[in-house]
Amino acid sequence: LAYTALARPFAYRGDWIKVESIAQEMIASGIERNEYFVYAQLVSYSASQPRQGHSAEQCFRSAIAEGIPVNDHIVSALARSVGRPRCAELMKELCGGREVPARPRPAQGRKLGGRA
Repeated sequence: LAYTALARPFAYRGDWIKVESIAQEMIASGIERNEYFVYAQLVSYSASQPRQGHSAEQCFRSAIAEGIPVNDHIVSALARSVGRPRCAELMKELCGGREVPARPRPAQGRKLGGRA
């Protein structure tokens, strides 16, 4: 979890190169990736300019091959990186047709960015 905490600020800034560097440090230390770190990697690819869809797809494919559990957070970050249509194709190919989570909607009676 410490590596994930270290990677998270870089991920949200879209600094995927730094996140990949942290992943390499992790692997060199003999620590395997987990779903939290994969999520951080995918967030870094989706937050970068330009988005790194190809890298996100490779990351996702390797996570599946490593047996890392796929949760809604991972799928949502993948969708932001590669687009919902491509994400749906990958879910069909690699996850038995698992659905892409619906986009979050604001709570009723509340405006985005404001208080009710």
